[in-house]
Amino acid sequence: NEPRPADLHRFDRFGHLFSGPSHDVLHLERKLELSQTERRFRQAHIERLHAGFRESIDTSEINAAQQQLVREWVELARASGDAQELAHALTMLAVALQITEPTLDAAIATGDEAVSVARAAGIDTALVFVLPLIAPWIPDEESERALGLLDEAIEIGTRIGDRSHVSNAIQSKARIAARHGD
Repeated sequence: NEPRPADLHRFDRFGHLFSGPSHDVLHLERKLELSQTERRFRQAHIERLHAGFRESIDTSEINAAQQQLVREWVELARASGDAQELAHALTMLAVALQITEPTLDAAIATGDEAVSVARAAGIDTALVFVLPLIAPWIPDEESERALGLLDEAIEIGTRIGDRSHVSNAIQSKARIAARHGD
């Protein structure tokens, strides 16, 4: 019989040693279980939102309801503190905004936030996806910025061995060059 955490020694808030069963430890155990249950619920909800949104993208039918789903996904990802989930959710919100909004401003801003989150957390797989996604949305006047994002995506994709995203970034660079007559 291994001792339960409630049966182990504990310290009170003044640093005095107590031993034996502890109501506080039991309470913390229950709270931890609730927290794990809450995390599992959030993850399941995020997965449902993700599946519903992916279906919308696959059928090119993104409307206000689907946009609200992905906004909820972003909020759940923020609340979870999971940077990878947040970067992915922000990327999908950028896609929704790109389709539903009259201008690309909101999509670019949301994509930029996804890039910031992914850079800060060092999530190369998110960066290699979002950088080539938002670069073509950037206005022609900022083509140097767009090309810089694509160069970054090519460098990251090459480093991690993601040839598909490297190829996409190279194609986007070629389209930008063609628009400028290069």
